[in-house]
Amino acid sequence: MFGLLNAGIGSFSAGSTLAIARPCPGVVWSGFDGWHAIAEAEATNTGLGFFSVSLDTTRLSTDQSVDFTAIWSDERWIGEDYRALAVSPRS
Repeated sequence: MFGLLNAGIGSFSAGSTLAIARPCPGVVWSGFDGWHAIAEAEATNTGLGFFSVSLDTTRLSTDQSVDFTAIWSDERWIGEDYRALAVSPRS
């Protein structure tokens, strides 16, 4: 699943990787089910005019969630936390 940071990502298919697109370099912080097991990942340049971070959400089951936020390259927090819910994959 691929989502834009500023577009809101409400859900993704359980068992899939969630990739977050962002307009500039920086870091994404993520955790699971209420900010447990917090991880930090640096955004990489895709060469397509945006940066991306892949969150390891493959082990999440249906109804578990991933929480995430971002830090701009100048170390300013974007000021918002996001949550996306793992849902049953479509048949």
